[in-house]
Amino acid sequence: MRTTLKRGVGRGAELNGNGHAVYPPAAVSAITRYEQPTPERSGLRLIRRILIVTLLAAISLALAAGGGLYLWYHQSIAAIRCHESD
Repeated sequence: MRTTLKRGVGRGAELNGNGHAVYPPAAVSAITRYEQPTPERSGLRLIRRILIVTLLAAISLALAAGGGLYLWYHQSIAAIRCHESD
């Protein structure tokens, strides 16, 4: 698409006399936009969300600590174990 409307050369450029493009008015619509009503936020809902986030954080920290202990245990066993074969 050419940009002649931006330069004031295309359709409607001479209508207002200053050389700038005159864009057609927006379409008139009979459609009315309705917004969805927002539900009331209660304190109990906020507390429940905070508890869920805290619980998920605690579970992830416990899993990370368990994985770290697992790796540390196997590394310490590997360091003690005999590495020579008879």
